Amino acid sequence: MTEMTMRYNVEILIIRGVWSKYMVFKYNKKIYPKVVIIKAAYHFTDIAYIHLDCDEVYYIVSIEPKLGAEIDEKSFENETLAQVARYEVFQQTKNIREIPLARALASSVVEKNDNIDTFDLVDSDVADDILRDWFENNEWFITE
Repeated sequence: MTEMTMRYNVEILIIRGVWSKYMVFKYNKKIYPKVVIIKAAYHFTDIAYIHLDCDEVYYIVSIEPKLGAEIDEKSFENETLAQVARYEVFQQTKNIREIPLARALASSVVEKNDNIDTFDLVDSDVADDILRDWFENNEWFITE
């Protein structure tokens, strides 16, 4: 038995056989990023055989459940939606994650001393604190 449906810009072809059901999803490239489709498909690799393909307009995902496993087409759609939401949050918060990293790297800048052929840290007191053994400053913490 074969059924073809179109839901929310996603074409779904379901072929029901004697042993399992084979599903083909077509996601519009203009709406869904490729990484979202890959991550959603990867989520099901433990219970299904997945094939990814594309044409000029669609990303094509073919899913065949492994022996004894069942997959509902709505489960894959929900996982795709979850991955789209994660992707959007990632894109919207990317700059927020980059700022602390940039500050951390900027604070470890090394300046070259023109008089000597060595490099000095910008703040040697900070380096001394980093290189000091934690137990030297916290002997009270040791219990026997």
